[in-house]
Amino acid sequence: MQSQTCPCGSKEYSSCCQALHLGHARADTAEQLMRSRFSAFTMGLGQYLFDTHHPDFRADLSVELLSDNNGIQWQSLQIITANRNPALSVTKACVEFKATYLEDESLHVMHERSLFLRYQGQWVYTHGEQQPSSIGRNQSCPCQSGKKYKQCCGR
Repeated sequence: MQSQTCPCGSKEYSSCCQALHLGHARADTAEQLMRSRFSAFTMGLGQYLFDTHHPDFRADLSVELLSDNNGIQWQSLQIITANRNPALSVTKACVEFKATYLEDESLHVMHERSLFLRYQGQWVYTHGEQQPSSIGRNQSCPCQSGKKYKQCCGR
């Protein structure tokens, strides 16, 4: 049997996101959850996406909505930065990424800074800021920690 590379691009699917998708493991970090969510989007795993989305931020989301890619074919994931602030990493974290996708035969890039929180013992996605403007080192961090970017996610 030929091994399958994980859609997140990290390693083989069986030793990467598969255990998370099957519910056999939980993400140890926000970056790991981000990677598993990207893989879930590529595979149409709406239930996993719904379950790893913080309940307070679901609004009108449904498993059906999250399962439908609306003609989008996710191509690749690039993690730009993952929260490296140990004081924040216990309860919340930022992950900035670029996801490349194909839609209507055109290649696009979604650039997002995502915020993740620990909720009932596991990492969950809350919300993201897409196509962010350039953030100066002395501006407030987009993860809403109240700290300057250089002292938070910019580390």
